[in-house]
Amino acid sequence: MDARESLKILRALLPASGAGMGQAHAVHPADTPSFFRFLVGNHLAGTLYWILQETGAEDQAPRELVERCKLFYLKQWGKNQTQLRLARQLRDAFAERSVDIVFLKGIFLAQRFYGSIEARATSDLDVLVRRPDIARAEEILRAAGFIQRSRVLLSRDATIRFTHHFEYVRDSTELELHWALAEHPAFRIRYPDLWDSRQQLRLGEERFGTLSDEYALVTQVLGAFKDIELGVSTLKPFVDLYWMLPQVDTSIEWSEFFERRKEEGIACLTAAILGMTLALFDCAARFPGLSECAFRQNGHQRIPSVGEALALASGKPKHSLENRRWAWALYELNPLKSLGWWLASLPFRVAMTPERQE
Repeated sequence: MDARESLKILRALLPASGAGMGQAHAVHPADTPSFFRFLVGNHLAGTLYWILQETGAEDQAPRELVERCKLFYLKQWGKNQTQLRLARQLRDAFAERSVDIVFLKGIFLAQRFYGSIEARATSDLDVLVRRPDIARAEEILRAAGFIQRSRVLLSRDATIRFTHHFEYVRDSTELELHWALAEHPAFRIRYPDLWDSRQQLRLGEERFGTLSDEYALVTQVLGAFKDIELGVSTLKPFVDLYWMLPQVDTSIEWSEFFERRKEEGIACLTAAILGMTLALFDCAARFPGLSECAFRQNGHQRIPSVGEALALASGKPKHSLENRRWAWALYELNPLKSLGWWLASLPFRVAMTPERQE
């Protein structure tokens, strides 16, 4: 069973409307092991089990598939609960030092857009601070027992200029300390707007600082785009985007949204990533305003088919050169300037994330 057939099954289980899960009927893949490998490769096995539970379709799916996905879900549940406990500690520690933070993606995206922190796999905690607060934020993390894994090259100021986060670890929990959503000379993200529009997410009786709908979407788009450029993408960020769209579609006026992205230098890549999402999940008709605006930005022209979208999002090494060419065509900057920045920043980016070689 190829990726397209697996994607069709996945589509059938995703929410068909903003009102709920939609119609999740019996899951009967022609090749259960192949479908399971598709889920694991895209970090969706635990999410599938959560969906089957939520929709009451667990008994209709092959027992082998359910049991194997359940193992991933239980691991996912335990890790996310650990991250929630740590997030509480960090929220309070940063508040004591009067350092503003915003939690990005991860368990907070899961709670906000899926309705449960257990719904999706998370790899780490992502914390955003203002640039002037980086030094104090690092002190707080060290006091909390975190060890920095990212290396500083030449100087801290130079490293910060060419990157957007440092990686930390405590025991088995990884954390990224961000001062930017992404870094590129074409990007002009309006960080004052981002901070002014932040909101509080309620988790039980507690609250955590998170981004507005608009900047939560921008963050997810930039992450998906960079993963494609690096050749490490999976379908997981696109499933997240699909889950986000029903909620953000009610709060965002799309023509104004894309005008603001033009000012930030990310309109073309935003249209392309959102166009990929609409193509992968065949949902352009559900979001006509987004579809029309993304098409005007020529995003759909760069993703002409589901097959190409799957190839770009597959994360397979053989697609990495193709992915990089595709991504570089979307930067709103002279290609020679992009190349110059890429070469100048490469040593800093490798030092920042030693295990990820470009």
